[in-house]
Amino acid sequence: MAERTSIHIVLEALDPSRGKFHWSLTLFSSHRPPNWSCVDLFQIVDTVATTSISDVSSTSSAKSLHSNSLSLPHSVTVKRTWHLAHRRTVDLLSPSRPQACVGAVRLPDADLPYNDLKEFIEEQEAEQGDTETMRGVPWSCAQWLMRVLARLMESGLYELDMNHFYPKIQRLGIELDRLRLADPNEVHVLDFA
Repeated sequence: MAERTSIHIVLEALDPSRGKFHWSLTLFSSHRPPNWSCVDLFQIVDTVATTSISDVSSTSSAKSLHSNSLSLPHSVTVKRTWHLAHRRTVDLLSPSRPQACVGAVRLPDADLPYNDLKEFIEEQEAEQGDTETMRGVPWSCAQWLMRVLARLMESGLYELDMNHFYPKIQRLGIELDRLRLADPNEVHVLDFA
């Protein structure tokens, strides 16, 4: 029997009541239970750089800047720059974590060895590039994670129904937050299926 790997989306609280979470991936060999006090997180994070509108020309790259930026008063935009921020041996329940872990959504297992899937994810770039986002929303950790899964499916290595994926993860995240509030000393897991 081929080695299988469990894939989970870890959701951390940004504004859980509104379905806003930081998304990251974690993997486990499917033949043993997850150890939530020692996980590897695969994720992207953003940094911002403030720029005056007058500093930006009307080139196509400037349009790209505006589609992935925040506009502030006085003609100031904040460009979001995304970086890989994979973390090793993270304790999801540690009180020193910057955002509370609301829980994890377990996706279907992959018929791939753990190390092969880990290498595939680590090879994925952080920036949007020419990737189209869902409904034209700005690039984010959720969009990156969905692109990683889509590329895995395009390679023929994984199957997952991505119809209504984003809103389903949001709904599961809201439910996970309710579970976390009732019992904050456990990483709650809900199945995607």
